[in-house]
Amino acid sequence: MAWSNTSGHSGASWITRDAQGLALHHSRRAYPSTSSKREADLQSLFWAVESMWNMRQRNVIFETSSLEVREAILRPDLFPELELQRQNIFCLLNLIGSWSLEHVSAPRNLVAQLIADSVILGSRSQSYISVGGPAWLRHSLDQERRNSA
Repeated sequence: MAWSNTSGHSGASWITRDAQGLALHHSRRAYPSTSSKREADLQSLFWAVESMWNMRQRNVIFETSSLEVREAILRPDLFPELELQRQNIFCLLNLIGSWSLEHVSAPRNLVAQLIADSVILGSRSQSYISVGGPAWLRHSLDQERRNSA
């Protein structure tokens, strides 16, 4: 997820990978107005979970490098204003079946971050889902794949 404090715009992305780390699909989405980074992060996680449900993906490991998501999930008492978003996320996760939510270092999510950044930095507001990984990030995808093996 990428978020602009000045405009409130945010961009989200996700990448699905197989067990060997090969990119199967990727997606980008733009959100015109979000009040905080934490809200934008939860909105992005909800969209990713919803996308996996819609694509009939099961046995999903969700990875996020967002400290805001981690805090909002682990310490809901600190963020009561986000409770509805949390509940919606967990309702969808329960439909997926087997899942886990992992907090990982930012370099592990570099490709997803660059795709999300393209919404804010490149003014790319068109949302899409595509097969494989983005060609413009092929080198980074290959590097992430090697690092995850």
